Amino acid sequence: MPEDIVVVTPSADLGETIRRTLEETGLYRIHVVNNKSSAVVHAAKIEAPHAMLDFALGEDWVNEIGYALRTIHPGIKIMVLFDDKATPAPINHLRPWI
Repeated sequence: MPEDIVVVTPSADLGETIRRTLEETGLYRIHVVNNKSSAVVHAAKIEAPHAMLDFALGEDWVNEIGYALRTIHPGIKIMVLFDDKATPAPINHLRPWI
């Protein structure tokens, strides 16, 4: 059975690319959302073991969404997506998985 991943990004194009690429493997089912409330609702409903947060949302939103997801599912593994031109901000307190 495919593993669920909630992808939170303001970019519909990026979300669709991630969805298409990962679902083609048959290993993942991707749920693309663009805001905190949708992320929390989807993650709770499907008990998602993974979340990808696009740093294009901004550092504050990435942290807020990450903390909200950990509140409803403490074991969720969080991945943060950074633009290859961006310098990753220190988000060690969020303890991203990748």
